[in-house]
Formats: sequence, C-alpha cells, structure tokens
Amino acid sequence: ANIGYVAACCLTRIPEASVVGVEPQPGIVELVERNMAPSGERVIIHRVALSDTEGELRFRIDPANRGASRICDDGEIVIPAVHAGTILATMPRLDLVKIDVEGHEEPVFRAIDAQLARLAPRAILFEDQKDGAVGPIGEILRRHGYAIHGIEKRLTRTALVPVLSRRDCRFNDYLARRS
Repeated sequence: ANIGYVAACCLTRIPEASVVGVEPQPGIVELVERNMAPSGERVIIHRVALSDTEGELRFRIDPANRGASRICDDGEIVIPAVHAGTILATMPRLDLVKIDVEGHEEPVFRAIDAQLARLAPRAILFEDQKDGAVGPIGEILRRHGYAIHGIEKRLTRTALVPVLSRRDCRFNDYLARRS
C-alpha cells in the first residue's frame, strides 16, 4: 500500500470502489492508515507482508528511500507474513491488483495463482526488475489469459508497449490486462 496514493486515486475516481491494502513496514503502515481514514469502511489495511508462505520474514528498511525497503535474508527487522492467496480467498470480487514488493513479486504471484483463476481481475499493475514479465510471472499471467504491456513513462505521455519477447522487457512497471 505504501502511503496509499494509488488507493486514494481509485477511491476518489470510483465512488463505489473499496480497497484492500497490504503494508508491512513500521512507520509507513501508520501513515497509510491515517491517509485512508477519511474513506472509512471502504478501506481495509493489513499490517503484514504478502508471500507464498505464512510466518515471519526478515525486512530491510532503506532509510534513504523507504519505498525501496524490502524483504531480504539479512533484514534488520522481522515482519509477519501471510500467504497472499489467503487474503484474496476472502474476496468475492477483484478488479484491479497492484503489486510492488521490491523484488518479492514472484513469490506473491505464485501464491495468488489459484485466486487469479477464480477472481479474474481486469488489470494487474506490477513491478518486475528480474525477468521483465517473460519469466515465471509472465507464464502465470499468460496462462490466465492476460496480455502484458510495459509501461513507458515519458515527460508528456505514458504508453503501453506490448511485451512479446525478452527484448521488449526494458521497463520496471508493467500492466497485465485480460485478453
């Protein structure tokens, strides 16, 4: 969820929307909860990390850029983690998913694989700096009928570029849309 910017945009633009956010980072989770408080019951924030396992994970806080903090083996704090599929299993409907977990995306996608088939969200925004959406994440998404696009950000425009091969994977951010 980070500080809740994307959630706030959705809630403002789509009056009937509700948001389920996940934020494990101390200090940031309190900020997103304050930012989302005006939306009341339209927002649920989970104070955990998502993964493909239950339990605890080590987490490194980047003091220069809290948004770059991440799950890693040598992290200085321990955070609770839940299987990402568990949270999605409680949802009757899901239109948009945003996954930006600083390198932990693949375990999250593995965990939500079965729920993607059931919920069939219309769009999935995600970050992928490893395989550029042609590796394991791309395989999961394509199996569920998603076309993947890189998000090309320019000063005056944003464009979606189809990802058809590894050479198309030059982006950090991607959009998967139901075909």
